[in-house]
Amino acid sequence: MVDNFVDRVLQYYHEYEISEGDIDLNKLKEYQELFNTIDPISQCFFLVKDYHRNNCLFISERMKSMLNIHSCSTEALLQNFQIHPDDRMIIDSLNQARKYICKQRKEERKNYKLVNNFRICSEANQCFRIDVQHSVLEMDKQGNIWLGLRVIHLDPDQESNRPASSFLQHVYRNEIIYSIYGDTESGSISRREREVLELISEGYVSKEIAEKLFISEYTVNNHRKSILKKLNANNASEAIKKAVKLGIIR
Repeated sequence: MVDNFVDRVLQYYHEYEISEGDIDLNKLKEYQELFNTIDPISQCFFLVKDYHRNNCLFISERMKSMLNIHSCSTEALLQNFQIHPDDRMIIDSLNQARKYICKQRKEERKNYKLVNNFRICSEANQCFRIDVQHSVLEMDKQGNIWLGLRVIHLDPDQESNRPASSFLQHVYRNEIIYSIYGDTESGSISRREREVLELISEGYVSKEIAEKLFISEYTVNNHRKSILKKLNANNASEAIKKAVKLGIIR
């Protein structure tokens, strides 16, 4: 049986002397019944974040078992697992997404989903690559994000050394608002450099790339030099192989 996160919410409101009329207890009970039902049979893990308290209200029992934790506190999670040092751009992506969502109309704020792919590491230096989908469950009366749902999958490609990635999506329009990529092993490949690299991999020469991207051939060649330096590659063929391995291009 999962922890009763309805009781956790009520405890918080009592501690801060906030009226229970500010929350919909029936809706919270529906969430709890839903998680009680699907958590034991789901192939993914669930986590409900209370952004008011910066704490967890619910963590899947199998996730607790995997991470060897016994409570729903954020401290328990952080004590056992940390984001891989090379993937800490994920923290910035969370803050950026929250700022963007909170600038939208209140009725639109629950229509966005943030997807992050990154590695977490245990104290024993065991790393897992995970895919985390963030969505808004509930907002407070002021329209601020209150409860957030995180659906967590283990990435099938656990041996991948590709950089972390993040994208914000409008679910109903199926529109990618923006995407962010972490650092490669030897530096951060910019969006324009990635475009140049993709065209190189398709067999285009610098003059053709310049025409396609509406930039000068001189600029293309500068991008080529920068790509080789950042990927520590001796030539374009080697750079393409490394970029594919890192997930920068396909």
